[in-house]
Order: sequence, then C-alpha cells, then structure tokens
Amino acid sequence: MKTLLLVLALASVSVAASADTRCGWILNPTPGNTALIDGDGDWVVSVQGGYQAQGVLNANVSTDQFIEVNGNYGYYCGCISGKFDNKAKLVKRIDSDSVKPLKACLMDSKIPSIK
Repeated sequence: MKTLLLVLALASVSVAASADTRCGWILNPTPGNTALIDGDGDWVVSVQGGYQAQGVLNANVSTDQFIEVNGNYGYYCGCISGKFDNKAKLVKRIDSDSVKPLKACLMDSKIPSIK
C-alpha cells in the first residue's frame, strides 16, 4: 500500500512539473483564432474550425488593457499556464490565464512588438 501511495504521489508531482507558464501577447484577431506570441515564438491556441487547446481562456480583460484591431477582436498582454508542445508550437492545455499591463509586454525586450 505504501508503494502505491508513493507511486501516486510521484505521478502527481510529475504532472504538476510538466505545466509551464508563458507570457506575451495574446491575440484573438478573428472569431475562433487565438495565439500567444512570446520570446520563443508564436503559439497556436485555437484555429477556427480546426485545432483547439484543452481548457478556456478566462481572464477578464479591461478595455484599457485590450487593443482592438477588428471590431471586438484584438490583443492584450497576458500569461497562459498549462501544457505546451514546444516542437509544434501548440498550447495543448490551458490550466489558467491572466492579464498583465500592456506596458509589461511593451517593455520586455524578449517579446516581439505587435505591428
């Protein structure tokens, strides 16, 4: 029984350790299309009619932290915590997300500027 508990405890630590947090521009330029751009590149969150990461972006973005580029669509500075496929540049699972001030992305030299 002790061995089973140890195996389960190690498995849960392993799952928790596989989560990562990435911060940068979170773009939603059109319905169903979402991406994260950070210092390591462009990460696909969802594609309309196609790929969809598990989980949901829930951050409440205030209007002063959101840049509109297409009606109600646009981008903001934020973070996504979850599982990422580094090779395919996919957000596989969203565990949580948060909003950061726009200047956090603007001042971070690792995050490309949005034109």
